[in-house]
Amino acid sequence: MVCNRDCFNCPYPDCICDEETQEDIDAAERRDETIQAGWSRAEKIYRQQKKYRETHREQARAASHAHYAANREYYREKHAEWYKANKERILAQQREYRKAHAAEISARKKEQYRKKKEAAQVQAGTAPDRNNDHINIVTSCHVSVKGTLRTGAAI
Repeated sequence: MVCNRDCFNCPYPDCICDEETQEDIDAAERRDETIQAGWSRAEKIYRQQKKYRETHREQARAASHAHYAANREYYREKHAEWYKANKERILAQQREYRKAHAAEISARKKEQYRKKKEAAQVQAGTAPDRNNDHINIVTSCHVSVKGTLRTGAAI
């Protein structure tokens, strides 16, 4: 089988061409230039910058981390100044949030307390075995065909 290099009208369901020639590269660049001809100058710049950011992402991240590590004290002082200037506004927002979400916060704290208490009991070896309690309850109640308990109480 030989590829006819007409990818848009290819008779094969999957590409059989394993190599890329200079002709293919040139054709792709011409298609890109044709598409880009309709773009405004700002859009071209935006797309170039986006492509650069995508290809140099790790390098930019490393540079950013290095910059913040080198200027850590400066940013710590800047944050402290900003917090002092906005302290009342921040505290008011926090109070408003806690007031609006009191039920959620309370439920979350209760769940955290329950989990912490159970973890401490498990670690100490005094945790109740819930599976055995369930088995004991199930096995102690026998229901007859008529719907009364064998213990004598009616359902």
